[in-house]
Amino acid sequence: MEDSIDASAELRKRLLSACIVVMITFPARAAFDFLNAYGALNQEINSSCGQCDPCQSDQGLIGLWINFTPEFWAIVVALSSPLPLALGLWIVTRAHSRQMKIAGDVQRLTEFAQSRRS
Repeated sequence: MEDSIDASAELRKRLLSACIVVMITFPARAAFDFLNAYGALNQEINSSCGQCDPCQSDQGLIGLWINFTPEFWAIVVALSSPLPLALGLWIVTRAHSRQMKIAGDVQRLTEFAQSRRS
């Protein structure tokens, strides 16, 4: 019984840590997607001005910046997608292995109890 209680407490801590990682990485991804959508909305380029002059629209400047900094997209995606997925997979496999250990202990105890009765 103590193993089950310890396992559930450990699982609760791991789930909390996974939720914290997701809560940290999600706003960065949401902010980038919002910025990308805003940059793609009504991209009007004023041909009478320079490419990065203040007379260009905000959407055009943001779209231009996103097009010329592809590493920003790669960094945001690399931090916000695989990290929470890997952590979630680690949590599930740790919980499953702990559950298998407890089930093995219970099985050995029942076999021991049956052999003592015989």
